Amino acid sequence: MSKKPIPQRKAGPVDKALGLKIRTARKAADLSQAELGAKLGVTFQQVQKYEKGVNRVSPARLGMLSTVLGQPVSYFMEEPNYKPNSKGQKLAEFVATRVGHQLCEAAVNLAPAVQQALVDFARSLPASTHVQR
Repeated sequence: MSKKPIPQRKAGPVDKALGLKIRTARKAADLSQAELGAKLGVTFQQVQKYEKGVNRVSPARLGMLSTVLGQPVSYFMEEPNYKPNSKGQKLAEFVATRVGHQLCEAAVNLAPAVQQALVDFARSLPASTHVQR
């Protein structure tokens, strides 16, 4: 009787989407990766790996994240309403960054005309200033 090799479990698109949710919730809770790691009993590197979708999040850890970040477990389990590598995913990833979060916080309190002026300004920048994807 031969034993079949156990397939390696690798993080995939679901893990990446979960990581983005963790990062978004952490930013909303105004915690650094180190602070969240301390509350979870892991290193900031581990939090980084969860957020990037490199390491999978166990159900027990998901429960801890839910408690620490003040979000129901269902928040983390909701399917993203964008397709992988789509404009929606790129936007969600940007908003989850420090700069993206700061930009949104600053813009939300501006008058609609000023918000539109910011959009117009950003779109007027030369292509050489844009991120290559």
